Amino acid sequence: MSLISVSTLTDICEHPEAITTLPPMVAVSLLGKIAALIPVLLAQAVTPTGNGHGEVAGDRLLTVVEVAERLRRSTDYVYRHCNEWAFTRRIGRDLRFSSVGFEKWLRVQSSR
Repeated sequence: MSLISVSTLTDICEHPEAITTLPPMVAVSLLGKIAALIPVLLAQAVTPTGNGHGEVAGDRLLTVVEVAERLRRSTDYVYRHCNEWAFTRRIGRDLRFSSVGFEKWLRVQSSR
């Protein structure tokens, strides 16, 4: 097998056989870089984009701290109640909240 130069993720996807020619330390480095991309790609994949398929433009994922601050509650409160909220999103080990869903929920809560 000839050595194929792998310089981009696209190259790897197009020539996965080239991975077998990489030195182990290069493979470990590449694996670390790919692993770091996974949560970012997952977040992008589940974030609504307003593309006409029921997704909402302007939605972003809020952190536990952001939700706690807006509720004027502790982060412990957010963790205890997150499973009750439809706007909760789990991305790997990360916990995020749809800003659009959160705003709708706040409006309902304030009208009670």
